[in-house]
Amino acid sequence: MNLSFDAHGHKKRMKPKLFKTFHLLPSARLASRSTKRTSKLGKGFHIGVDPDKGQMTAKGGQTLKISLKVEDQKDPPGWAELGWSGGTALLEGLPHFVLRLHASADRDHCLTPALRLIDDAGFRDVFAHKPIELSTRKAPAETTLDLSPGQIAACRAINLQLFLHPETVTLSLDSLTLTALA
Repeated sequence: MNLSFDAHGHKKRMKPKLFKTFHLLPSARLASRSTKRTSKLGKGFHIGVDPDKGQMTAKGGQTLKISLKVEDQKDPPGWAELGWSGGTALLEGLPHFVLRLHASADRDHCLTPALRLIDDAGFRDVFAHKPIELSTRKAPAETTLDLSPGQIAACRAINLQLFLHPETVTLSLDSLTLTALA
């Protein structure tokens, strides 16, 4: 039980925070962009691709459409991503995360979610327990990610990264929700 004291020194019970949900899409109004590197979309979102190895395009709206075009199949990008800068919002000591989305792709495609832990030395990615498989049918999908209290305490920010498999593909995201749990 968490205890706190009021202004008169009397004990009072505090309810522990059990969860916090971030409704990232479709509530965010995002710009349409195209890049061969990294580009901000707004509301903490960005798209990025291994420089000059591919072209990423994002089109905002009720559904966020993201396209990756691989320039050379023999030398594909090492990474391509949709990222959200959670900043300090994810540093409240809630170590378990559930990522839910409703999406489709123009072909079967695999997304690999990760939480990017940012500290004074740089960053480290902690990957989801399982990737998210997308198909041509719009469908809900979810995966989980876990951090230790020590990992959270060492960070100055935590971001969400959705890594795309390095192949030419177009994704449609209707919703994206991240819930942090005790």
